[in-house]
Amino acid sequence: MMPILLRFLKLLGGFAGLWVALWLFNNFGCAKVESSEMEPTLKKESHKSIDPKIRSVGDLAVDDLVSFTYTHQSKSQAVYAARVIALPGDRVEIRSGEVYVNGTKIGSNYVAPSSKNDVKENFAEIIVPRDSVYLLCDNRRSFEKSDSRAIGPVGIWAINGKFK
Repeated sequence: MMPILLRFLKLLGGFAGLWVALWLFNNFGCAKVESSEMEPTLKKESHKSIDPKIRSVGDLAVDDLVSFTYTHQSKSQAVYAARVIALPGDRVEIRSGEVYVNGTKIGSNYVAPSSKNDVKENFAEIIVPRDSVYLLCDNRRSFEKSDSRAIGPVGIWAINGKFK
């Protein structure tokens, strides 16, 4: 009788451990900032905790830092970190390197400093589509090909989580 009870308790402990592991996986996450796209805010090669429970755009706000996956034309995938600049329905325009959302210039205290010889970029106004957000890296000069300036608004399905 005792070996059966011991076996049952071991099996029950295994299922409980599996349940706890699945719960932790779904409620907590970690993301590695692979490169310096978010410096000085997030350091290169740092690990940060994320909230992976992003199910809709309503779970995000302007200035949230997110991790997202982008599939390049070569079919390779890369994970980037970026800042939410605009939400669905917002109008985004970049004039002379300054970002305007709904006609208002947004602050950029977090943007990495650039040299005075930088070319000031211009991007025509776009309206962020439903279920998408407009993302920009803080280190904008070095990572212009890995945010919404190059890849367009990012769908909610591509967002891995929000940095805590």
